[in-house]
Amino acid sequence: MQPEQCVLIRVYGDSLSMPRYREEIGFEATYPELLRAELENAGVRRRVHLYNRSRSGGNIATLYNDYHLDSFHFGPDWTDFLIIQCGVCDCAPRPIPPWLKYRIGQMRELFRSAIVWLIRKNRARLLRSGYLWRETPAHVFAANYEVWLRNACASARHVFALNIAPTTDAIDAHSPGFRSSIEYYNGLIADAVSAVDARNLTLIDVYGALKAQPEPLELYINAKDGHHITTTGHKFYCRLIMEKCAALLTQ
Repeated sequence: MQPEQCVLIRVYGDSLSMPRYREEIGFEATYPELLRAELENAGVRRRVHLYNRSRSGGNIATLYNDYHLDSFHFGPDWTDFLIIQCGVCDCAPRPIPPWLKYRIGQMRELFRSAIVWLIRKNRARLLRSGYLWRETPAHVFAANYEVWLRNACASARHVFALNIAPTTDAIDAHSPGFRSSIEYYNGLIADAVSAVDARNLTLIDVYGALKAQPEPLELYINAKDGHHITTTGHKFYCRLIMEKCAALLTQ
């Protein structure tokens, strides 16, 4: 099938873009699949294909590497809509550095369980102390995000950069600094989009759109962890993206 005979959506996101069977969110209820169906029902008159390369725990380095490797196979003419959804794994504040987490993981079960219990019990206190770590430092995230956008805009017809959804009050209390970290990294995403300044690049402000909703945030964001999205959240994401797609399709 030739590029002009189909529409290709490529998605590179963390676990927000994936199904969660424990939460009764099947693959067909995820926003990438909903978007594919919406486009097919919008009278595109072409077969719509979805290539969802999201991964659990995906940070900007792993997701960009997947995109880079995949692009060799797709070439520059296939991708109609490229969706980049990442950042929460990069910015989430953590009470211990990665090297210490690794060392704890190598301990015997008895000691490991005791230390993990202590860290979880004192998570908020540790984070409030001012000692926190992020998986991806801000300057690394900003540089990599801009490089990704520049490469993506050179090969995809339309690129959608989704920023990070807000967290709930309860989770921000459990992980102090999570909300401010999300806002900080969202600023880095906005700065990267502005720096690239490409006509085929669109920032989708998920954060602002969700904050503007009159309903409780927990309707859209999983109350248990404060960052995964509910079935309603997936529908909301699809609607935000579809609004941009529909405008482009009518041009």
